Amino acid sequence: MINPLLSNFLLPPFDKITNDCMIPAIKITIQNSKTKINKILNKYKHNYNWENFCQYILELNEHLYRIFSPINHLYYVCNNNKIRKNYEIILKMITNYNIWIIQNIHLYNAYIKIQDNQDNLNLNELQIESLNNIIRDFKFSGILLSQEKKKTYTGYVTDLLKLQNIFNNNILDSTQKLEKNILDKKKLNGVPKHIIDFMHKNALLKNKEGYLITFDFPIYSSIITFCKNDVLRKKVYYMYNTRASSLDQNTSQFNNEPIIIKELSLRLKLSKLLGYHSYAEKSLVMKSAKKVDKVLSFLYKLIKLSKKQAEKEVFDLKHFIKKKYNLVKINPWDIAFFSEKFKFYLYGIDDNIIRDYFPIDIVIKGMFHIINKIYGLFFKQRKVPVWHENVMFFDIFNSKNQLYGSIYFDLYMRPEKRSGAWMDICQTRILKKNGTIQYPIAYINCNFTPSFNKIFLLNHNEVLTLFHEFGHALHHITSKINIPNISGINGIPLDIVEFPSQFMEYWGWETESLKLISQHYKNKNVIPKNIMNNLVKSKKYNAALLLMRQIELSLFDIRIHKEFNLNKKNQILDLIQEIRKDLVTISPMPIWYKYTNIFNHIFGGEYAAGYYSYLWAEQLAADSFLYFKKNGLFNQTIGKKFLNNLLSLGSSKDPIILFKNFRGKELNINSLLIQRGINYN
Repeated sequence: MINPLLSNFLLPPFDKITNDCMIPAIKITIQNSKTKINKILNKYKHNYNWENFCQYILELNEHLYRIFSPINHLYYVCNNNKIRKNYEIILKMITNYNIWIIQNIHLYNAYIKIQDNQDNLNLNELQIESLNNIIRDFKFSGILLSQEKKKTYTGYVTDLLKLQNIFNNNILDSTQKLEKNILDKKKLNGVPKHIIDFMHKNALLKNKEGYLITFDFPIYSSIITFCKNDVLRKKVYYMYNTRASSLDQNTSQFNNEPIIIKELSLRLKLSKLLGYHSYAEKSLVMKSAKKVDKVLSFLYKLIKLSKKQAEKEVFDLKHFIKKKYNLVKINPWDIAFFSEKFKFYLYGIDDNIIRDYFPIDIVIKGMFHIINKIYGLFFKQRKVPVWHENVMFFDIFNSKNQLYGSIYFDLYMRPEKRSGAWMDICQTRILKKNGTIQYPIAYINCNFTPSFNKIFLLNHNEVLTLFHEFGHALHHITSKINIPNISGINGIPLDIVEFPSQFMEYWGWETESLKLISQHYKNKNVIPKNIMNNLVKSKKYNAALLLMRQIELSLFDIRIHKEFNLNKKNQILDLIQEIRKDLVTISPMPIWYKYTNIFNHIFGGEYAAGYYSYLWAEQLAADSFLYFKKNGLFNQTIGKKFLNNLLSLGSSKDPIILFKNFRGKELNINSLLIQRGINYN
């Protein structure tokens, strides 16, 4: 029987992929790649060129990724014990193969020969950029270290990837095991009806009475924001924010605290091995900001510019709570609840009413319409093999009916699915040696609340989440670069990669856009003008306080990776408390608040010493969007300029240069503040 992952598939055969076919497919592909690479190293020796060497290896690497990608994706969206065991083995195989590549001195020397001879070989600009990036990655991965130090490097990298995997599994396992059964519906007063219905169905599915609280974010957020029962809010807040820690006896086996220390220690050792003083210094070399001090200066400048407004926001909220509820002390588990009450007082915004105007099919249709009006692109749904019945697949075309790429949408939460929202690569655009083009494909993953009556409604924050991930996907699938390591989002500096996603979010705040993405699920009316106007105004609500929270996470990340010292006890807690002294907050966080234990961006993903990227990239996003807003929100001339001269060029040129070419100006922190509605004067 043919292994479905080894068949010559155009799209991943998700309907045929089994746990048993995963490891053999990766093993065979890696063995074949090694054999072929060794063969061309011996065959051409002193006659390496782009076609017989660079192109050949790029195609081998993309072929391996196309086989690994569906396995990697299923691990995140259909997680179970069997696939988890497979994934651990496969991750080790992939890691070892990547190390074999990146520490192969014969490969490195071959690339150097091509680089030295690039003029005679008539390499074009894109080929030179691709080659330079490949050689940079070799040097950054210790290719010039001694054999003994290379072995040490391999050990560090392997252990780090293993720890990150454990970190993510601990979050998933601790979240899955947490639940709270509520028998008395009155204790849930204030919680939206659709969430109460969902919790009731949860209870029935587990043969329980009443209502079962699980700790998926939509459930947690609804209780902490709307539930009138402060005792329940406190309990749920505590359970949620002590996940993957030693504080909950039911899930203490999933404690991430020792994992964090091991990761920080290994990252520091790895950095010093490569000649850097800290992991932050090492990380910034590959990012747009370049220097740690530049990032710190940027973050502290944001504090300075937004502090006055943040203080006013705290004062106004506390004044409202004192006047309306006669409360002076505000506990952390009360903040979201009273903030929502104040928001309703100011703008009349009620999420439960707004949801009725955002059926997900209308939102998606409207989102596609917006992209058509900006860039002239079209979307066509197609039935393809998928991993779950709710998954949708769309092809994207230009006005000449030429294919750009495709996107999978997996939008609803499931127990076996990783929490949060993210975009991932299925495959990258490449012009193959045989003349055929492989078109890019992306995955969009969210965790919206599923519906038992098949009426899927979103709140406005969920609309923005969808727009955000869609922005990432567009960045990848609109690429016109045919070399995979510089195509789509590949090779984009991490502190730039959030630019198109945050840019896309802004369209969810404009009345012209809201008209296109809203329609009452019953009477089909567009969202009323007064609600729409108030929703747009509410964007500025607590804008400075929300910024403070992002700054706190960014400062913790960059500073812990700059200052980490294994000999310092309680360094994490001490650093958090020191950072908070400079910030404006509504209420001090309790000592048991363990957000670091679930901070998977930096301890389970790629954002270590890079979480500041969201704010850094927001400067580009805000400035670009303000350019549209000034010249017409759906100005297709500007839209096509943005698409053709920035979005579709991947990392073929420095993204900052592309941005300057598009805007005709330097990056400016003020655009971020203006777009957020923060008065910085």
